[in-house]
Amino acid sequence: RMAHFMCYPFLHSIPDTTWKGKPFTYEGRFRSVQNIQVVPQPLQHPVPLYISVFSPPTLEWAAQQGYNVILAPFAAAANFGDMEGTLAHYREVAEKSGYSNLDARCSYFVYVIDENESVDAQQQEAVEAMIRYFRTTAQDFPQGEVPEHMKYWLALRERLSSITPEMLNTNSVIFGTPSFCVDQFKRVEAAGISHVICYFDFGGLPKQRVERNIHLFAEKVMPAFEAQRG
Repeated sequence: RMAHFMCYPFLHSIPDTTWKGKPFTYEGRFRSVQNIQVVPQPLQHPVPLYISVFSPPTLEWAAQQGYNVILAPFAAAANFGDMEGTLAHYREVAEKSGYSNLDARCSYFVYVIDENESVDAQQQEAVEAMIRYFRTTAQDFPQGEVPEHMKYWLALRERLSSITPEMLNTNSVIFGTPSFCVDQFKRVEAAGISHVICYFDFGGLPKQRVERNIHLFAEKVMPAFEAQRG
């Protein structure tokens, strides 16, 4: 079974012996860890590492180091305009640093509309839940005086705290009928994303709606990508 690790940047210092069971200690400028051990042990070597990316500096650092990335579309849209622009910049920096064929993945909030019910009512439900989620989450972001490298969080906090329905688009969410969702995931695939993490439960959606969302996705969206599944 393949394992993939989403890592904080300091983990690039982990020696190969750690992935094979040896304890690891790290003393850095911002983080220190003592005697950590990776369990269970990965079967494959080298171990694929993914850096979770929110800011332009982290994106560029990951590209320069030759690391795969996992992107948050709403952050990508805020910093680069859209997913395509984000990926283009990542691959350009990686190529200049001598790295090619790096893997990029992302996450999306997904709401598959049941066409047997009111489309408008479901769309409104999804948008209201998403706004609740973003506005609530933004309160946990840094505020006030922050170091220079964290100032992008201030803009992101402000953007999400005042988000409106008009600001929700396919740069950050995928809400719609099954055919619409298929088209959007095809667009994401064409941009160079290999895997997508889907969030179906957000903003206090009713349990029944979340379950139906998942079932509709499995029944009407996933089959369009069966050929790519290993």
